[in-house]
Amino acid sequence: IQHEGLAATGRILDLGCGTGVLAGQFHPTRYVGIDPNRRYVERALQRHPHHRFLAMDGRRLSFETGSFDAVLISGVIHHLPDQDAAAVLAEARRVLKPGTGRLIMWEDVPSRHPLNVVGRLVHQFDLGEHIRPAEAYLRLVASAFDQVRSYPMSSGVCDYLVITAQAPVSGDAAAQPSEAHARAVCG
Repeated sequence: IQHEGLAATGRILDLGCGTGVLAGQFHPTRYVGIDPNRRYVERALQRHPHHRFLAMDGRRLSFETGSFDAVLISGVIHHLPDQDAAAVLAEARRVLKPGTGRLIMWEDVPSRHPLNVVGRLVHQFDLGEHIRPAEAYLRLVASAFDQVRSYPMSSGVCDYLVITAQAPVSGDAAAQPSEAHARAVCG
């Protein structure tokens, strides 16, 4: 969040906010957290009563098109099959301000270090059934966004991939990157 300058960004959507773990890093008037689990949303509201939290399906957001400066997705996509992940990313693209909105996402990836036995065990017990290699996440994001970049991140014993992407300027052609673009981004 700090590395990407998110705390200083305008209006933020925390898509899959869980119990509001990240909410405290954002000003309450610029933050909206959503999660499909109502109990998580209730807990988030208890923890951060001045922030806005809503129970909502990320595949069908009730926000207006272009209403956020940034969408944050932290550890959500590895819980979703490809079709649902693509729908969430398409909705994230839709609610971002054209041309200036940014997606910032990080997801679990298989351990990059062969001797990281603890990291491998943590992933085996993770409830996310769709932990993907970096290339698979990049393909999913490139199907909805242009200007995709990524870098590795480690936290404790687990490895992650951070992906950032820019919202297209406008129009269907810009909103749907070509297959050639997806191949160029993902290799």
